[in-house]
Amino acid sequence: MKKNLNTFGLHTPMDLLGKLERELKKLVEESEPSNSNHRNQGDTAFNLSVTCWHMVDWVWRSCDTPPVRFDGRDFSSFDELHSHVRAACPELQDLYEIALGAKHFEIVESKRKSVKGTGQQVLQDDGVVRSVIQPVVRPVVRSVLGCYHEKLVIQRDDGRKVPFLDVARAGVEYWAASVRNK
Repeated sequence: MKKNLNTFGLHTPMDLLGKLERELKKLVEESEPSNSNHRNQGDTAFNLSVTCWHMVDWVWRSCDTPPVRFDGRDFSSFDELHSHVRAACPELQDLYEIALGAKHFEIVESKRKSVKGTGQQVLQDDGVVRSVIQPVVRPVVRSVLGCYHEKLVIQRDDGRKVPFLDVARAGVEYWAASVRNK
C-alpha cells in the first residue's frame, strides 16, 4: 500500500477515515440545539463534504497498481470505482455534488443529479435561542418564533430539504464499513 506523504500526518485511507469520523462527531455536537455557536456547522460541513468525497481518491491512489480491490470487487479504472461508490451509497453522490460545487463556486450542472443547493433551516425547539443571528436581532426572532436552532439542509430539485447530517452520517458509515473491510 502506498502512503500519502504530504498531508500533515494523514497517510492512508484509514487515517483519512479517522479525520472524517472526527468531523462527523464535531458536526453532531455543533448541530445540537444547546450548542451556542451554530456558525461552525458550515465550516465543518464543508470540510466533511470535501473529505468524504475525496476518500475515493485515497482508496484508488493507495494501491500500487490496478486492479484495486474494494467492496469485494476489482476495479481497473478510477472512473469505474468513482461510479461504483456513488451507486453503492447515494449520499456520496450528494457529497460529490457539494464538494465539486464548492470547488467551482457553483453546482456543476453536467455532474448534478439532485442537489439544487445547500442552506440552513431555522427550527423551533424548547432550548435557549442560540444561532448565527446577530445578538441585536435575537429578541425579535425569539418573540416571533419562540426558541429555535438552525439545521443544515440539502435542497433538492423536487423542493425537499434533506438534513445534511443524515447525508453525512450515511457517507461516513459507508466509508467506515468499506475501508475497514478492504
